[in-house]
Formats: sequence, structure tokens, C-alpha cells
Amino acid sequence: MPCVIPVNASRVVVTQDQKIDNILSRLLIDRFGNFVINKAYWLCGAQDKMKYEVYGPFWAPRAESEASGEALRAFWDAIDNMVPDLPRAIGIYVFSTCHGTNYTPWYVGKTNAKTGFRGEIFQEHKLNHYIGANQRKNGYPAIHLVAKVEPTRGNFCRASGRSGREIDELETVMIGMALRANPHVRNSKKTWFNKNCQVPGIIGSPIIGRPADAVMTLRNSLNI
Repeated sequence: MPCVIPVNASRVVVTQDQKIDNILSRLLIDRFGNFVINKAYWLCGAQDKMKYEVYGPFWAPRAESEASGEALRAFWDAIDNMVPDLPRAIGIYVFSTCHGTNYTPWYVGKTNAKTGFRGEIFQEHKLNHYIGANQRKNGYPAIHLVAKVEPTRGNFCRASGRSGREIDELETVMIGMALRANPHVRNSKKTWFNKNCQVPGIIGSPIIGRPADAVMTLRNSLNI
């Protein structure tokens, strides 16, 4: 039985800090005219909070010969043993190459699929990015997983329309961050703005020589 709240003004109390549209977004109206808790809303992202956890690095295949079905099953099974259910979580993944203690990002991707990270990361065209990057620069290939978790319980979230929009925004931000660290990131989408926008000393090519005071003080305010 759903939790039913009768449509009665005395039962819906709106405090000064609440907005009525914020309340109604959590409710549905059933065929009898009663408010019903929208379980899909509360399934992930309760109270409009967004929370992610970072896992890794996990060492990725260096060549097609290492990306066979059996090897990938072993890869995901090992992660599942370390962090149960992580392979089926949704969120952002970042492929990079490791050189000692330094990491160079090469590709940022997302998944909001029912199969989670496991069904997304090693698709053929993604694998080509990883292998191509590894051939371009020496280093050991690594993957970090940024998994969406339920804010209060901490369990991994599953695919939903709400999560998809949120993850898409996060991917855009993280692609921009990766481009600042490595202008040769292999993403083809969501890179045009970051590659073409020039705010000297802030975004784009670095300034040669001493920046103007305006630039230095803005960098200080933005902590960059």
C-alpha cells in the first residue's frame, strides 16, 4: 500500500523555508485525488542532495589482447569482490595513464545504464580510446570510478531519468577539468567551449610573463 496523504490544507504544512513546488515535486496524485509519495523521487537523490564516491585506480587493459571477454569478467569480478555492487553502479569514469605517482587523464565518460559501469566502460569504441592513448604515451592505464550514492543510506544508485540529467552535468564539468590537465583528451563531445574559449590566465593558454594584477587577483579569488 502506498503512503497516502489526503488532499487537505490542514495536513500540508508549509514553513517559511519551504517552497510549495519543492514539496509537490516529491508527491503524485492518485485517481482518488490523494497525494501519494513519489517513490521514484526518493529512490535516489533524496532532499535534492547529490553525492558521489570515488573508487580506484583500477588497472585497465593495455591492448586488445588484454580485453577479451574472460579477462574483462575477471576484471569486474575482482572489483565486485573489493567493493560489492560497484560494477553495477552509475556515474562517471575517467581513464588515465599512470607515471609513477602522476596520472594523465585521457577520456571521461558517463553511464546511467541499467548495466552500470560494467556494461558501459569497455564497449569497443571506448576501448579504442584507451588503447590509442596508451600507445601515444607510456604509462600504465588506470580507471577511476565516480559512483553516485544515495545521500543518507550510502548505497549505490540505479539508473533513472533524474540521475541521468545530473550525471550528464557532472560529466561536462569533469571533461573541462580533464582538458585543463591534458589538452589532448580524446573526448570529442563537450570539448569545443573549453578548447576555444580564451580568458588569459584563467581559461585557455597560459600567459607568458607576469600576469596583470587583475588576472592575479581573480586567480586568487577562484583559487586557481
